Amino acid sequence: MTVTAAESRLRVLVVDDDVDTIESTALLFQMRGHEAKTARDGAAAIEQTKAFCPQLILLDIAMPKMDGFQVLRELRGIECAAESTIVAVTGYANRADRRRCAEAGFDLHFRSRWISAYWSNSCGLRINRADCERHPVNSLLDRPIRSWT
Repeated sequence: MTVTAAESRLRVLVVDDDVDTIESTALLFQMRGHEAKTARDGAAAIEQTKAFCPQLILLDIAMPKMDGFQVLRELRGIECAAESTIVAVTGYANRADRRRCAEAGFDLHFRSRWISAYWSNSCGLRINRADCERHPVNSLLDRPIRSWT
């Protein structure tokens, strides 16, 4: 079975209150042929998710008005986001922070400085967790995929 280009394109939503972060991250995905949209706050993320049904959501934790944990709870209640991979992207990266993200229901946790390097490789763009767990970058960091920091 052959996968067409349209079938391999991801719908990605980048959520952060920092304009440079969302624009550069979205551009990275677009340059790789994926469809990427941005949201600068929680309310916009919820509306974009309802309209766009992203397969991957990169969600900042520390945002004004509505933090990433509040946004995550709302997103998990949206039918089209039920199968989305939602990634906590944050500077909060100690063991307790990673545990809190996992307990809240995030699929993955990335310290902000790792996000561009990780998502620019083919593993991240395929969103195949089995492949990611075997990906050589994981062995370099010597940590399981859920707790990259």
